[in-house]
Amino acid sequence: MAQPTYTPISLYYSATATNVPLSTNLVFGELAINIADGIIFYKNSGGTVVPFSPTTATSATNLSGGAANRIAYQTALNTTGFLPAPTIAGYVLGWNGTSINWVAAPAATSSVNLTGGSAGVVPYQSGVGATSFTAVGTAGQVLISNGAAAPTWSTLNALPSQTGNAGKYLSTDGTNASWQDTGASASGVIWENTLVISSNYTLTAGKNGMSVGPITINSGVVVTVPSGQRWVVL
Repeated sequence: MAQPTYTPISLYYSATATNVPLSTNLVFGELAINIADGIIFYKNSGGTVVPFSPTTATSATNLSGGAANRIAYQTALNTTGFLPAPTIAGYVLGWNGTSINWVAAPAATSSVNLTGGSAGVVPYQSGVGATSFTAVGTAGQVLISNGAAAPTWSTLNALPSQTGNAGKYLSTDGTNASWQDTGASASGVIWENTLVISSNYTLTAGKNGMSVGPITINSGVVVTVPSGQRWVVL
């Protein structure tokens, strides 16, 4: 293999940049070193010996030093250091006010906008760290939960009409709600009761009952009066 050819650079010692032998002997393109001051000189095209200043670097292709996966950063003015690669996955670069280092990524604490969903849906947690969305309900529904499954929309049982039912109380037979008379009319002077008992009935424990007859008990219907209690029909 052919050896490369090198053109030697002539070097001259000089105490100062204006030394006459330096100016005389140095030709254009040659360098001279002032060993006393550590300064490099050269003769320019005009024949003048001037300090040599290399072109300032504006960009770098490869930095010297470091190792695979290390991060280069400035440790001081004009001084570059390397941060070792993190030993734990998921770490991020952090600043402690003095230097940069690898730190654990902070956990999310609040959200501004959630990704997904559509207008009118409600987000809920379907699992640890997992958010889902309900479907859109219909007018008048409320969101309920059975304590285990995802929340769902449900229709509330509507109250019976209040028109013409002043002074009555709301009662239920276990399926349907209805307004019932309190038993007192004429500003509480007259107590009224119906005349027909159409379904089985047991007096409330520890209470007596009173009705104004005649009273008809439909066939197959039973009125139970617990022991020690009374039902009086006047």
